[in-house]
Amino acid sequence: MEHKEYVRIVENANVAVLFIHGIVGTPNHFNAFLPLVPDTFSVYNMLLDGHGKGVKDFSRTSMKKWETQVASVVEQLSLTHKKIYIVAHSLGTLLAIEQAITCKRICRLFLLAVPLRISLKSKMFINS
Repeated sequence: MEHKEYVRIVENANVAVLFIHGIVGTPNHFNAFLPLVPDTFSVYNMLLDGHGKGVKDFSRTSMKKWETQVASVVEQLSLTHKKIYIVAHSLGTLLAIEQAITCKRICRLFLLAVPLRISLKSKMFINS
């Protein structure tokens, strides 16, 4: 199975949907979602650096490269779209949250398998 980015830029579209896969994932993770995106929306289903190939390629990448890559795509989409929706899985959710904090055009996040753990302690309730 080939692992490639899928990009569909719709001229004059107001909304772009950005898909960000998780660690050792590929854009194929979102194949079932693509038909659900309206034809009037642009789609950018990205392939993170080092993914979709071999172990050697993966060993040469880094979190910094992924952060830079996602920021670059968000910046590119922001130039031509008023709103950006992000659909992300696992590691992709962390990259999406990071971008949503800084980019006002990101107005929707659909996050799957977020690698965060919330633990409540009795001390928190007393302090609040």
